[in-house]
Amino acid sequence: MIALGRAFGIPVRVDRSWFVVFALVASTLAFVYFPRALPTAPAVAHWAWGVGAAVLLFASLLAHELAHALVAERSGIRVESITLYLLGGVSQMVEEPPTPRAELLIAAAGPLTSVGLAGLAFGGRAIAGGPDWARVLFGYVGAANLVIAIFNLLPGYPLDGGRILRALLWAWRGSLGWATRVASAVGRICGLTLAGFGVANAVVGGELIGGLWLIMVGIFVYQSAHAAGRLGEIRERLALLEVEQIMSAPPTAAATVDAQSVGPHDSAWLAFRRLAGTGAGVVRVVEDGRVVGAVDREHLKKSLASRDGEEHVA
Repeated sequence: MIALGRAFGIPVRVDRSWFVVFALVASTLAFVYFPRALPTAPAVAHWAWGVGAAVLLFASLLAHELAHALVAERSGIRVESITLYLLGGVSQMVEEPPTPRAELLIAAAGPLTSVGLAGLAFGGRAIAGGPDWARVLFGYVGAANLVIAIFNLLPGYPLDGGRILRALLWAWRGSLGWATRVASAVGRICGLTLAGFGVANAVVGGELIGGLWLIMVGIFVYQSAHAAGRLGEIRERLALLEVEQIMSAPPTAAATVDAQSVGPHDSAWLAFRRLAGTGAGVVRVVEDGRVVGAVDREHLKKSLASRDGEEHVA
């Protein structure tokens, strides 16, 4: 991960895969989009506009994620960071939304922001009296934000539409775990459907590039939905345990209290989230300012395995 800085106090990072997509988007715009829209302009201008449009696209993605993060913080949820990945971004929230209403508001904030940005871009295009390239650039940014909004509203968890679906199911049945499982299943179906459309588009329609993009997006959605569903199952199991039930003896070497520490009566799910956010592989357990234990990945694995065994016996 590469740190870009902070936005409203929230750390912003980019995964290395982001640079691959940035290069693909910028080159596609420079070689295809701008030469078609402005054929008389020189190649260097096409490249300048392509890079500029790619920067605006990813700034739009950042604004989309920032909207999620700010609404989450207003709901009392701490956001550790915003990360831009290969095909989008994610706001790393410390815990799940406390209510279905909070989940709904957080999920809807991103697409609403993208629609708002699309409106601003199309409005700028309509009133722009300057050069043709400005109107073409405004049109691209507007269309890109509409695509971001529509794509994210697909009803497949963990996309925003899937989170909205989860919020509605949660409000209906009163069970976050059940709502997560259903929304995750819908997400896997959405991913397979997108990949299937991509194959048909490439083989039958002859649109190889467009088909490959759809296949990539479909695989991304499927894998994300599967991972989110698995994470939901882990949360259900660990939320029932306290840290003191899974911790080991404190480290033999001198240990210091840090921001990733947990208390013995905290949820084991919190320890899991803290472990995911540290490269050390261990989280210290602190009580009254003293390190009284530690939680590592092996103890968490054993706890999950024992829970699986208990559920199987039951």
